[in-house]
Amino acid sequence: MFTARAAAPLLIVSLAGLPSALACPITDSTTTTLITGTSDDGEASSGGSESAASSTSAGGPGCSAPSSVCGPSYGTVKRVIDGDTIELTNGLRIRYLNINAPESGQDSLECFGLEAKDFNTAWVEGEQVCLHYDDVECADKYDRLLAYVETAEGEVNIEMVEQGFACAKYVGPSGEDRKAEFEAVETLARNSKLGLWEMCDPSVCDF
Repeated sequence: MFTARAAAPLLIVSLAGLPSALACPITDSTTTTLITGTSDDGEASSGGSESAASSTSAGGPGCSAPSSVCGPSYGTVKRVIDGDTIELTNGLRIRYLNINAPESGQDSLECFGLEAKDFNTAWVEGEQVCLHYDDVECADKYDRLLAYVETAEGEVNIEMVEQGFACAKYVGPSGEDRKAEFEAVETLARNSKLGLWEMCDPSVCDF
C-alpha cells in the first residue's frame, strides 16, 4: 500500500509481487541494471548488463520495460494534471491505462477529484517513472500516451483503483489483457468502501 513519503536515498526495492513484465528495479549508483528503450529526453539507453550510472546519477530508474514504438520507457514527471494524467519534463502527456479518476478541474470538479489528484501527486510528481505500453494503440484522441506507470513502490494505475482513488475503466483496444484484473480490484475497493466508494455516489464512476 502506498503512503506519502519524505525524500530518502534510493534503495533496492523488491517487487516480487508484481508480474515480471512490470518489474522496474530501482538502483543506487553502485548497482548494475538493464536499461532498454529511450528516456523522455530522447536519449537512447543501452541493452545488456552494464553500468546504469548515466541514469542513476539523475535519480532515474533502471527500467526492464521493453522498448516500444509508442514512447520512452521511462521519464521524469514534471507535473500531475489530475488523478489519471501526468506530464513529463519533455512535454509528453501520459494517460493511465485502464482507469479513470474523478475530475479535479475548477470547471469540472467531481467528488473525490482533488483527493485523487493529491494521491497521484504525492506518489509521482518530480519522480522518474517506468512506462509500460500495450502497443495496441499508443495514444488517445487527445494525443496522450496510454501507459501503465510504475515507481519503486509499485504500479500507480492499479494502486489508484485498489485504494479507491479511481475507477476501473477500459477503453479499447489497449489494456484488454488486464481489463478483468482492474475490474476485480475495483470490486474489492467498492465492497470495502474505500476512498470514493465511501464518500461519493457510485454514479461518479458512470463515465
